[in-house]
Amino acid sequence: GYSEGLRHTRAPAVSPLETTHRLAVAGADYVRDHDDVFGSQRQRAAASAIAVWGEARPGQLQELHGLSSGVVTYLVDQMVAGGFVEREYGAVSDDRRAVTIKLTALGEQQVRRIALAMEANAESLSRVLVATLGADAVL
Repeated sequence: GYSEGLRHTRAPAVSPLETTHRLAVAGADYVRDHDDVFGSQRQRAAASAIAVWGEARPGQLQELHGLSSGVVTYLVDQMVAGGFVEREYGAVSDDRRAVTIKLTALGEQQVRRIALAMEANAESLSRVLVATLGADAVL
């Protein structure tokens, strides 16, 4: 497949500015397809993680992003306001105060939309990453 042909490609020396430019050009369609779905990159990352995990506790999101509990509360508040997630109280049997965060139908739909956009642009993004970082770092 495509990645097999790239495994032995060596990366040329490329400046960080050139790397940024290449990724911006290669990812233009990806960004256009989903940029305004969530309010921030952190929201997109949190929603994707929740989709993979099925649900999340605030502490998991805190660890994932390296954020304070207050910032995670704000992040989740914004996602709740956008209709992407909902808080569920009492879902943890040994701790009635515990909160879990789950995607709503809208949140699931938007995560699928992002995944499809990434898949549609995977080849061009892969080429940039391989050319910039080398196949060994990417594959």
